Amino acid sequence: MVVRQFCVLIRGQGIRLRTYLDDWLILNQAQSLCLRHTQIVLQEAAELGFMINNKKSELTPSQNFTYLGMVFNTAEWTVQPSQRRINKIQDHINATADLSMASVRSLTSILGQMESLAPLILLGRLHKRPFQEALNSRWDSQSQNWETLVSLQDWFIETTKQWLVTAWLSQGVPIVLSPPSRHLFTDASLEGWGAHLEDHTTFGLWTQTQVKWHINLLELEAVFLALTEFLPFVKGEHVLVHSDNTTVVSYLNKQGGSRSLPLSHRACEILMWSHNHGVVLSAKYLPGRLNVLADSLSRSSKIVHTEWTITHQALLRLWAQAEKPSIDLFATRYSRSLPMFVSPFPDPEAWEVNALEISWSGLHAYAFPPIPHLGRVLRKADMERPSLILVAPNWPSQPWYPYLLRLTSGPPLPLDLRRGDLVQPRSGIPHENPQWLALHGWILCGNH
Repeated sequence: MVVRQFCVLIRGQGIRLRTYLDDWLILNQAQSLCLRHTQIVLQEAAELGFMINNKKSELTPSQNFTYLGMVFNTAEWTVQPSQRRINKIQDHINATADLSMASVRSLTSILGQMESLAPLILLGRLHKRPFQEALNSRWDSQSQNWETLVSLQDWFIETTKQWLVTAWLSQGVPIVLSPPSRHLFTDASLEGWGAHLEDHTTFGLWTQTQVKWHINLLELEAVFLALTEFLPFVKGEHVLVHSDNTTVVSYLNKQGGSRSLPLSHRACEILMWSHNHGVVLSAKYLPGRLNVLADSLSRSSKIVHTEWTITHQALLRLWAQAEKPSIDLFATRYSRSLPMFVSPFPDPEAWEVNALEISWSGLHAYAFPPIPHLGRVLRKADMERPSLILVAPNWPSQPWYPYLLRLTSGPPLPLDLRRGDLVQPRSGIPHENPQWLALHGWILCGNH
């Protein structure tokens, strides 16, 4: 509580002070300001009765310093474990390697040291996995206690040898990972896989062996196949994988996992392959409703319910009744009805990304959103008042229908869609019954 109040006093003066118990760190981009702030902290601390250990303190600003067992180099923007922490884990491993058996408590202590160092080491978690898996296979936490002795024969030295390589432990990693330079979208189905990277697309079918795999493993395999296909474009880049499978995202970001060994092994293989080809790999969850292109690529015969598009000839009938807009708010490069479009995912051909996250003010736009999004679309149109031609069902029973009527500047324009007027953009598969949707054009004027 005392230190917290001291931080309030110091930070209130614009001084960047980090504290962990009695370890304090003062930060500033300018050396002169950092020195001045250090003197202020020392003076304020002394006046409040804090005892500063000058011998253990570094009172001269530096771009190379140690804090909480981490060695920072702010000139190169890297961080690595301190030599003391490296020596500690290596001494523990070497001492244990001389034994024929060791207690679970001692072995889990080594595992804990690996885990604490992993964020500071290149692929640290990945290189922890073999030791973790070997220990888990030899100890049942439900029936055995921490003092259980485990034989070290045939596995301990092999699974810890990487952690005795000092050059690897001390090479450092970026303090902050640079922003991704490439965005890779992947998806898998029981039929095949698909992916796209900027304006490049690829897809394929599974073999007779692969179709028997668990879908999570297929999703992970789709990432690898996409990386190999796009290698000329991803080599030397930071690639952010967008996947609608949370397991894939977790196993890539955590460099494996303990729940599924096949998934863990494959994730580690993909990460090692990426490292060997100069690819920095990270992953991010993308809701399936936004992963439309990769999804359609992975399912050549499947209907993607968010990817219906009205044919050009059918839209001409709508443009004849209303002024043709300039931008399509809900489209991909394959489903767009106008040259300028907003994509649900990054695309170099798109004007913007994610229509619900950008401003519509001043736009003269066309929107054919997925029906579940209509409530959000109407709220946004009400707030930002674009000039909008909205294609939506004439369904009076829906809760959003009164809202739609309030925003509309005139009677709806019937589209009278026939079979073949509403299709899947890539496969050309027609909607079985477009009349059932009762799609109309609704004119929402900006000055309404």
